[in-house]
Amino acid sequence: MKSQTAEEFVRDFTALADSLFGDSFMEERLRSCAPIILDGVADNFDKSQTAAGVPWPPRKDPVPKHPLLILSGDLKVAACYGNINRVVGDTLEVGVSKDTIPYAGVHQYGYPDRNIAQREYLAMSNATIDHCCQIVAAAAVAELVD
Repeated sequence: MKSQTAEEFVRDFTALADSLFGDSFMEERLRSCAPIILDGVADNFDKSQTAAGVPWPPRKDPVPKHPLLILSGDLKVAACYGNINRVVGDTLEVGVSKDTIPYAGVHQYGYPDRNIAQREYLAMSNATIDHCCQIVAAAAVAELVD
């Protein structure tokens, strides 16, 4: 069996689903996956690690007064409750608008010029991907059985 990236799987499955079930099949499944993905993002914040389980780099200040990336809680709220959370065709967009939280991208990608470490919080773990794949597969089987 050929190994696929998540993006390749989504592309191939979307084409198959569209041919079998019509254009709205993936849109409905993606809407079902959005809360699962956002729960995974919240888990990243709660564990101070990437979706792959890699701990975020420690802070410069050795005496923590608050959890990493949670000073006011605005970034976590925006990321976990879908500041951007919409389905466009066969794409689910989950993220944080720079208009709402201007520093969101700085933490997601890092900012070496300012010595700010990358602390990726918007990503999906393998468990989250598997859960979403199970939702899509179960719906596909249900459609084929009906």
